[in-house]
Amino acid sequence: MKGEVITETGTVTAVYGKRAKITVTKKTECEKCGLCLFKADGKSVFYAENPVNAKAGDTVTFTRTENGGIIGVLLAFGVPLLLIAVTLVINYVFVKKELFALITSVCSVIAWYAVLSAIDKKIRKAGRLGGRIISVTAKGNAEDKTE
Repeated sequence: MKGEVITETGTVTAVYGKRAKITVTKKTECEKCGLCLFKADGKSVFYAENPVNAKAGDTVTFTRTENGGIIGVLLAFGVPLLLIAVTLVINYVFVKKELFALITSVCSVIAWYAVLSAIDKKIRKAGRLGGRIISVTAKGNAEDKTE
């Protein structure tokens, strides 16, 4: 399932090789959705491919898919919840020791987050599930935070 492509405008705050960290300020349309999880200061951070060689401080237009946030939420919260439920049921049926069920549930969630962290690093390196900068709309004067 492909999500709708969204075009955003934001400011590049750092450059990491061929990827850029972009800060976006909340718009009035964002009140209805809530998918981007804006912080209290009304800003959200996205990572995108940087084929236009934007520098820190530049204002850019970038595209991203709508379903990236949903996938992240499912991976971060849905899978651990499912792991806890499955390990508790299996332990209840076969072992019937609450402490063992608790320990195996916690261990399975820790193992999942370790796997998720490794997957996340590979996805970010490959440029999947992120956005893509399509143009620099205004040059900035911030120091280049290239890493």
